[in-house]
Amino acid sequence: MIFKNFVLGPVDCNCYIIADENTKEGFIVDIGGRGDFVFSYVEKIGIIVKYIFCTHGHFDHVAGILAFKKKLNVPVCLNKKDLSIYENVNEQTRMFGFEDVEQPPAPPEIFFSEGDEFIVGNIKCKIIETPGHTKGGVSIYLPEHKILFSGDTLFESSIGRTDLPGSSHTEIITSVKDKLFVLPDDVSVFPGHGRPTKIGDEKIYNPYF
Repeated sequence: MIFKNFVLGPVDCNCYIIADENTKEGFIVDIGGRGDFVFSYVEKIGIIVKYIFCTHGHFDHVAGILAFKKKLNVPVCLNKKDLSIYENVNEQTRMFGFEDVEQPPAPPEIFFSEGDEFIVGNIKCKIIETPGHTKGGVSIYLPEHKILFSGDTLFESSIGRTDLPGSSHTEIITSVKDKLFVLPDDVSVFPGHGRPTKIGDEKIYNPYF
């Protein structure tokens, strides 16, 4: 499997590029900035991008989508519960004191929800709704590879912020306990920010649990 991580944007969002090594079909998780830079890597490796997955609608995870889509028209996938914040990214940037995104991200073509599955090459992706940081936050699970992209739900020794509009501390704790901690302990967790971790380690060492 091809696996590449770029750290993009003003708040260091992890952008993940995943592809089947044989078919070169792949997907991208969260383009938070410099969409042209992501495209250059995709072009160099020869990856056939089938989807752009958004773990949630915050500006630091979607700001690079439009620039990428200008190079390569790929469907954007989002949970519909996050559509309003996705469509109003500049309200978010002003709230955090950053400059406006040059243009809003491209409209989503696919709205995914709990239990949806995508087959990309020989890679199976399962959508897990994990609200709390946002109403429409999701995690993306690759069961056969024991990989989880947790967005801003679960971090190494932490969880996503719940002091933002639409967020809920109770919901995010429930999401992690009931949706993520039921996965095998050896599942590798790749979060929206910071370093990777393991489900088993977070069950033991994460101070929120």
